[in-house]
Amino acid sequence: MPMKRFHHLYLLPLLFAATSCTYTFYPTSCEYPVAGAVKKTAVLSDSLIETSGLAYQDARFISFNDSGGDPALYFFNDSGSVLQKTIVRNAVNADWEDITHGNGYYYVADVGNNFGTKDTLQIYKIRAAAAGLPDFLVAAEVISFSYDEPVSRTGRGLYSHDCEALFVYGDSLYLFAKDWVHLETRVYVLPVDAGHYRIKSKVAYTVNALITGADIDRSSKEVVLVGYNKKLIPVIIRYGFNEDPALISCGGKARRFLRYAGTQMEGVCYDPYGRIFISSEKRLYRQALYQAY
Repeated sequence: MPMKRFHHLYLLPLLFAATSCTYTFYPTSCEYPVAGAVKKTAVLSDSLIETSGLAYQDARFISFNDSGGDPALYFFNDSGSVLQKTIVRNAVNADWEDITHGNGYYYVADVGNNFGTKDTLQIYKIRAAAAGLPDFLVAAEVISFSYDEPVSRTGRGLYSHDCEALFVYGDSLYLFAKDWVHLETRVYVLPVDAGHYRIKSKVAYTVNALITGADIDRSSKEVVLVGYNKKLIPVIIRYGFNEDPALISCGGKARRFLRYAGTQMEGVCYDPYGRIFISSEKRLYRQALYQAY
């Protein structure tokens, strides 16, 4: 018995060290804070078992269900209770993956493409004021795009140009690739205006992870990315920028959270106080909301 207790005590610091380990994905000459801990703050409503993107506005979180669900936005509070469901009447939820807001609009990215079966992807542009009207029914403008660069696949057919994370900054949308082949993320920039665009990546970073969500804190000029590695261990990345949020000015460290292995964290957002919240889909564990510290 004493020997067994000794082993447990001996393993605790090792587990803690593994849980909080960091790695450098982009070298910079300055240090930048990484998320030191993640804490579950709420279990989400069963209406949101596949929450794949997350935004925050007017004291409410906004999300949706991934891939084949209703073309609907769900507004919920910090306890996980849904307050309102808004249908986007001219949209189809083929594979919704992220949401962002800015300039009076929500932008919903119907961009999931794990196996590269779609040549054209869509982003729905929805007036935020209309999304809060009592009839709970809104229409969207459509931004579409296709890639104007070489693509590749793994032996299983998984795609280099899956792209599941975005935010809006100024008059542009910034999309981050979820690259199954090279485990890098590439940043694409396109206008917020409705229309079709052929896009090329602006910059690429080797992140050793599959990036599934992104957000920007405009006041502090900070970007947060969330995703997981191929073993489904969550990864959180933070970096600072000067004028262009695609280009890292300070940062370059990511943190893995082994304690939450099997938790499919896909959505991320800042609240007005600069706090980072993350949503996870129902997989090994129930769908939930987390805060990163």
